[in-house]
Amino acid sequence: MHSILAFRLAMIATVGIGALLLFVSTFLSRPWVCAEWVKIDFWMIGIVGLTWAALKLSLLLWHHFMSRHTYLFLDHIGTLLSGVLVGLLGIFFLSGEAVRGCKRWRELNRKSSNLI
Repeated sequence: MHSILAFRLAMIATVGIGALLLFVSTFLSRPWVCAEWVKIDFWMIGIVGLTWAALKLSLLLWHHFMSRHTYLFLDHIGTLLSGVLVGLLGIFFLSGEAVRGCKRWRELNRKSSNLI
């Protein structure tokens, strides 16, 4: 029973930290190597991912204090947010922008290492 709780906490932490890192990366990475729409995509992933993590954490810790209908409603909202997250990540990877961004980042690293 305790291993399931630890797994769920690890899953929630992984999604929350990943969403936070994608959100913060739009502010801290200079120069931005991806297309401009990727910033907005990462902002949306950050907001939805942190909302999902907060919702799942509250369901995990306080489900005893909720009525069955409230729990089911919030659980369905969590499922909806999961689908939104997968869709937003899918847009990033299926558009090919992830590969193009990696290529641009490598070119910038080669140029900066050649200058040294």
